[in-house]
Amino acid sequence: MTEDGKPVIVKVVENKPVIVEYDSSDKVMRWGKEIQAASAKYGIDPAIIAAVIEQESGGNPDAESPAGAIGLMQLMPGTAKELGVNPYEPLANIEGGTKYLAIQLNYFGTLELALAAYNAGPGNVLNSRYLYISETQNYIRNVPSLVAKYQRKFTAAVNAAEK
Repeated sequence: MTEDGKPVIVKVVENKPVIVEYDSSDKVMRWGKEIQAASAKYGIDPAIIAAVIEQESGGNPDAESPAGAIGLMQLMPGTAKELGVNPYEPLANIEGGTKYLAIQLNYFGTLELALAAYNAGPGNVLNSRYLYISETQNYIRNVPSLVAKYQRKFTAAVNAAEK
């Protein structure tokens, strides 16, 4: 759903909107409509958003890290405040996390550097410290491999809706 409660239309086929239903038993894809809405708003492939969610929280909206990151996209409280979102609210968390990722993509220009900034903070990318943070190195390796998985899942959901 969009912010105004309207369904997300992923595709128009023969002048008819295709409303896609996502697998509610899948911990990440159950948020497919919200991911699609954030994707459309910020111009980020929904598979990237889903991959970040899997890597960050495994799709658990109640996840909290030892460092204090919160929710599906593991927003730090200060970042959530800057973005104007409640990190405990799943839809707002997806919105805020996607907006933050879009900011990093716009600033750094590549997915790898944007992911590094999302994980380790933009300062650690600017001074190249992220190169020495093993968690961040694993992050920028894992997320792109998850993107392919979610591209298949989103494509399958759209194809099923068209039938």
